[in-house]
Amino acid sequence: MYNIVNRLKNANKVVPIYNKPKNVDKSTNTEIIYSQIEIQRYIIQDIDNNINVINICRKYDKLPEYIAFVMLSNKYEINFIEQFTGLNSSQILLSYLKY
Repeated sequence: MYNIVNRLKNANKVVPIYNKPKNVDKSTNTEIIYSQIEIQRYIIQDIDNNINVINICRKYDKLPEYIAFVMLSNKYEINFIEQFTGLNSSQILLSYLKY
């Protein structure tokens, strides 16, 4: 019985799928902090490189609504934003008003 309980405990452990790399300047050994404009530019580059929305959300620690806001503010088509993020048009417009 004890072995079954241990197996159940090990099966329920949460394992991180993606470890966020820390952006560290090697010369000064300090963490690099990006502004919102730089983050939005990197998100647009990742979208243009056809990276999945889930990977983008994990990489920049942002919600899909924020990704939709960035895409809408950079004049992407609503149909493309819906297909890319999985949000409907009302959620996209609400995310634009939120951010």
